Amino acid sequence: MLLRSRLQRRFIRASAIFLVITGVILLSAGIAYFIYAHRARSNLDGLNVSVTQALIPQGSNLGTTHPLNSLQQAAEGTSEMYTSPSVGVQEIGTPLGELLQARIESPVSPTEVEAIPGGGGSNQLSQPPEGAGPGSGPPPMQVPEGPGDSLLPSGLEMVNQSPQISPSAIAAQQLYPGEALKASYWNNPLGYEPTSHLESSFIQGFKPVDPSMAAPVGTLSAPTRIIIPSIIVDSQVTGLRVLNLGDSRAYETPKNVVGHIPQSANPGEKGGVWLFGHLESPIEGEGNVFYTLPKIAELLRRGEEVYAIIESAKASYLYRIVESRVVHQDDMRLYDTGGPTIHLVTCVPKWVYDHRLIVTGKLVGIRN
Repeated sequence: MLLRSRLQRRFIRASAIFLVITGVILLSAGIAYFIYAHRARSNLDGLNVSVTQALIPQGSNLGTTHPLNSLQQAAEGTSEMYTSPSVGVQEIGTPLGELLQARIESPVSPTEVEAIPGGGGSNQLSQPPEGAGPGSGPPPMQVPEGPGDSLLPSGLEMVNQSPQISPSAIAAQQLYPGEALKASYWNNPLGYEPTSHLESSFIQGFKPVDPSMAAPVGTLSAPTRIIIPSIIVDSQVTGLRVLNLGDSRAYETPKNVVGHIPQSANPGEKGGVWLFGHLESPIEGEGNVFYTLPKIAELLRRGEEVYAIIESAKASYLYRIVESRVVHQDDMRLYDTGGPTIHLVTCVPKWVYDHRLIVTGKLVGIRN
């Protein structure tokens, strides 16, 4: 009996210690999650960004490598000119570097070498007489021995022959590295992923459209695919069924695809196209097609242009992203802006998921 009572006391003591340790761990985890959730929610304001500039500048062409690059358009509409002291103003028919190289390789005209005032010499280099021997010409050119020595004969100096580039030619030149690297990454080129070239290849061939001439809702085909090159999104789009939950009805959650609300507009129509996707789904395993969607806010804040391509059975539609905003899950409502738009929705923040990120784009192009 004594041994049994001793064992029981030890078991009770060990159980109590285990429960205390477990309680401390759970309490610590709860406090840590509360702190994380508070910080994550406080960072959601950074996802609220709106673009107010015009969607397509005048004269833009969606078929070029970068449809909205105003610098490129300015270069196409500006004649390239440069000035030189000896030739005046000329149009550049070949690249400026080739002209400068030809300028360097061509000999200097004798009239371009002048005497120093007061030097008493002629304003032209003396030429050897016809038939003169090898030793009758000017003395051979000597390599300068010190920083003060000159390659020219005594008393002569070379007129500055550097070409002067006109302001219009400067404005027409493409800055290095130009479109190959976005300006926000010029100070850190190794950290840049050239998604702009990928984006350019996707948006070629789109023709500008007038949003006011969009088709009525319900007249075009449903979306089948979405591509957002800037954040590496490429997913199938399927319609979401309405589930009967007994006392309520709700849309099904998309599984490894982007879900389209069938009651909303189709791409190209004068209405809102509502598309839903998971940020992540660690428990249900339903995919994370919109895991990079929050990055759009950062791109917009840096002034970069973000496009989304929505494909249907008959055409592809190009939307430019103009807004990113966050609402609480209780305030989430489907709405219509009155124009051809898309609304991409996912849950934020990570591990909390009690808010909804809504990314909005406006229709700017079509490709059949």
